[in-house]
Amino acid sequence: MVLCTLLITGWLIWYAYVHARQDIDQYNRLLASHLSLQIDNTLKSLWQLTDPTLKNGELADMINGPEEALHRRMVELHHSVPSVLRFMVYNNRGVLVGSSHELPARRVVINDREYFRFLQNNRSDQIYVGRQTAIRYDTLPVIPIGRRIETANSGFAGVLSAPLDYRFLQGWLDSLKLPNNFVLMLVRTDGEMLVRYPMLYSPPQDSTQINAVKLLEHHPVGQPYLFNDQLKPGELKLFGVIQQLEHSNLIAIVGVEQSAALAEWRDLANGYALLGLTILLGLLFVWWWLGRHFTALAETEFRWQRAQAIIDASPDMVFALDSNGRFQYVNDTASQRLGYTGRTLTGSNLTDIAPNLPLITYIQHYQHLRADYTRNIESQLRCASGEILPVEISTKLMSMQESELMIAFARDVTQRKDAERELARLTERWQMLTVSVCIGIAEWDVSHNLLDCDPIMVEIYGFPSQQVSVDGWIASIHPEDRPRIQAEMDTIQRMGGTIDTEFRIVRQDGVIRYIRGYMLMERNSDGTPRIVGLNIDITDRRRAEAMVQTVLRVTSTSVGEHFFRTLVVELARALNIRYAVIGSYSSDKGNYRMTHTLARAERTRLLPNIEYQVQGTPSELAIDQKVCVYADQVQTRFPTDFRLAEMNIQSLVSVSLRNGRGDVIGSLAIMDDKPISDPSQATTLLTIIATRTAAELERLQAEATLKQEQRYIERVLLYSPAIICSMSTDGLIRRINQAYQVITGNVPQDAIGRTWRDVFASDIDENLVGQFLKRGSGEMEHTIFSRSGEARMLIWKTTGPRTGEGDAADIIAVGVDVTMRRSAEAEIRKLNAELEKRVAQRTEQLQASMRELESFSYSVSHDLRAPLRSIGGFSTILQEDYADKLDENGQDYLRRIVNSAGRMSHLIDDMLNLSRISRQRLNVHEIDLAPIANQIISDLRFAEPDRRVHWICPSTLTANADERLIHIVLENLLRNAWKFSAKHDEATIEFNVYEDFGKRVYYVKDDGAGFDMRNAARLFGAFQRLHDASEFEGTGIGLAIVQRVIHRHGGSVWAEGEMDKGAKISFTLPPPDPSQPTDIEFENRSDDDEAS
Repeated sequence: MVLCTLLITGWLIWYAYVHARQDIDQYNRLLASHLSLQIDNTLKSLWQLTDPTLKNGELADMINGPEEALHRRMVELHHSVPSVLRFMVYNNRGVLVGSSHELPARRVVINDREYFRFLQNNRSDQIYVGRQTAIRYDTLPVIPIGRRIETANSGFAGVLSAPLDYRFLQGWLDSLKLPNNFVLMLVRTDGEMLVRYPMLYSPPQDSTQINAVKLLEHHPVGQPYLFNDQLKPGELKLFGVIQQLEHSNLIAIVGVEQSAALAEWRDLANGYALLGLTILLGLLFVWWWLGRHFTALAETEFRWQRAQAIIDASPDMVFALDSNGRFQYVNDTASQRLGYTGRTLTGSNLTDIAPNLPLITYIQHYQHLRADYTRNIESQLRCASGEILPVEISTKLMSMQESELMIAFARDVTQRKDAERELARLTERWQMLTVSVCIGIAEWDVSHNLLDCDPIMVEIYGFPSQQVSVDGWIASIHPEDRPRIQAEMDTIQRMGGTIDTEFRIVRQDGVIRYIRGYMLMERNSDGTPRIVGLNIDITDRRRAEAMVQTVLRVTSTSVGEHFFRTLVVELARALNIRYAVIGSYSSDKGNYRMTHTLARAERTRLLPNIEYQVQGTPSELAIDQKVCVYADQVQTRFPTDFRLAEMNIQSLVSVSLRNGRGDVIGSLAIMDDKPISDPSQATTLLTIIATRTAAELERLQAEATLKQEQRYIERVLLYSPAIICSMSTDGLIRRINQAYQVITGNVPQDAIGRTWRDVFASDIDENLVGQFLKRGSGEMEHTIFSRSGEARMLIWKTTGPRTGEGDAADIIAVGVDVTMRRSAEAEIRKLNAELEKRVAQRTEQLQASMRELESFSYSVSHDLRAPLRSIGGFSTILQEDYADKLDENGQDYLRRIVNSAGRMSHLIDDMLNLSRISRQRLNVHEIDLAPIANQIISDLRFAEPDRRVHWICPSTLTANADERLIHIVLENLLRNAWKFSAKHDEATIEFNVYEDFGKRVYYVKDDGAGFDMRNAARLFGAFQRLHDASEFEGTGIGLAIVQRVIHRHGGSVWAEGEMDKGAKISFTLPPPDPSQPTDIEFENRSDDDEAS
């Protein structure tokens, strides 16, 4: 340990030397920087003041201008920099032309030519410091400082010189009061010493040169340079710093004498040796202290573990966070409540789970804690499940060994927030209740015997102010109720508790009001009683109750129409109004049309009932609204209701009457020829009575409906052609209708009291009859004989036993006479058999006729072709060989013969095509019509490539059809569309499908010539044309072929169009019915001869 102490002491001595050098160097740097800064500030001030004047050429212009202007400018600069003796301006020849002081009478030329030539030849952004000299006007030493003056085109215009007072610099250095062993110097870059502290040379010091300038030859300007040397012979050795100024040719030198520095170091080394001995003793003490300290640390660790266990068991969430809001510790309660693990939260930021607590707010709170300012924070924490948890956070700073942590205790305040919201809701409801119910509140100041009343209390009682005496309040109570109220007040003062009572008051204006009062007495913390009272004005309610009791008392013994008449009279009397009306609505399919009054009264006189339309009257509004109130000017609201004007009605209150289902069945209304003063009272009374009135009206309507149904049932029983009887469960007939007499010839009274089996089915087993009657389902058919012996066939159905009035079980049996129907059915079966035979015969005849027709068509077409070919052939020979022997008329006739023969040939071909359609067998299956249509349009485009036609067709159009025949249909339809749209420069043809009531409707549409819909019936006839042959070519057989093919498929076809706007041909192709034959087979014949 001794060796260790010696090593440490030696190291401390070396460290003392190094530290002393560092302190000296650091102090030298600071002093050099301070000296450089002072000189730089002076030069920069001069620079900033003169820079704008020099750069914009202003001073260059002033040199050749008036002398007074240049003098004023120099005076301004001198006032700004007092350390400068004066400002002088020399022109480009070195002649003084301006000064901040008065110019001498004789011509003055600058005497430092080196100074002048340097500024003349160097740039203007450098301040040049000249040699130390004495100015011409006195013997004081100065340091000349100057800047180059340039013209606008950067030419040399002169020099701005500012001699710096040597005494100013020397005085500033003296003011620093540095120790005697410190040396400060200000030197030019050429080595000339300008200023030295302490001063060893008398100024000017032109001959004082130092060689320290060479040290800065390769050193950056503005950076300090350390040295350990003599600056010149005769100078002391220094530990020093050299620093060159940035904007001038000056160097600042600061140093301390080496002998003084080493003496200081020796003193410090002795101190450190003593310190080494002290450290040795200190180590022994530390060895003893560490033993005790580690023991304390172990105890602290134990206490921390125990505190951590307590924190983990805390019901509050506990966090430890650093100054940046990062979690360092999270207790188990926080992990369980938030759903995060401690490892997940550790290192993350508080703002990650507290979205409404930005980081800047956390940092501000942290700073407040450092200033001993604490407050709780209400925030929200986001759980791992996404739930937002409201919390209240209390915080405290805790200093650790190496850091400072903020301990945050977060308490879940969800229940408290819910309670606060519930309290706010209850407070709002209480405020709304006090305003809507007009609750007056007063507090009894027992010590001063005064009542503090709120505005509603003042309004109820009519007090002149909100503070009245208790005696004054008691005096306002009705004399009959006053003793009771005084006794109750004495009781509550002695025993406490609450009072709930009703009493009357007499306002100062003489108006009597009914009050319901609540009084509560409780004691303050000091034991003084505090009595609060609530007063509710129930005058309107008491009056309404009185009127209701009066009206109900009068009408309680009345029912039906008498109830309505009595009610309107009593309402008019109770409310002191002119008219009272009860009306019933009649509706047509849910729309209310008419109002029929059930009772009308004018004062106490009943008026005749009337019926009027609901529209435009108050009754129309009462249907949609439960209550309608018009306290005045009701006629302006319903100007079309002339009855209001006839009766001079000014005010109206109406309440709708509704049945048990909520439907409006009528209205109860009062009307007056003057405004109603208190419509709320009338509304309350009508609302109370409306329920009883609606129930009575619903009862009357139910009775009327029941009577109507009974009359209807009686008519049904009377005029029904079926036998209807009701019987008991043992089959005894209790009632039977007149149809029994019509069918059997016996009177109904003969059947009553007998069993159903004896009357109608005596030949059927009794058990079967009993089962049929009690089963209540199925039917029985059997024959009975009438009184005249005629057989009647009846079909019986029963309802089975049903519970009726008095719990008697009834069976309803209905017997329908089907004698005529059975005879008709037999006759129909006979006729059907004969019809089937005749159909077979007609079918055979039709097939024979079709074969004959086919044979005839073949013969006609074959026999016509031979002479037609002769006519056409010989006509062609005449045109080719003898055309020159015919005149123009003959050639025209010949062309007509050839054209007519060609048309005739086409007609024969079309007839053959039409006949082939009927002979071909159908092969119906699912096909795609879109490729067929596209191929047809492609062929038409190829034939006429110059046509511009916009073709619209979906990519797929499926249908169930014969592919060969449907190809004929599409070709005819699309060629027609192509042909009839040829006269349009740009045409549009569309082939598409749409759904119509479950059927697929295909159509071909164009925008061509169109047709008149009056001629639509002719379109599908053979050889029918709606356009001239010279306008559009063709034979008129195409649509007839289309119709025949579509009909063969079982579909339909129709046409729509408009002249010059196009046509639309639509057709349907229903799916084939496999139960029906697709076609009638015809004889297939070869068409080779026809084609030839």
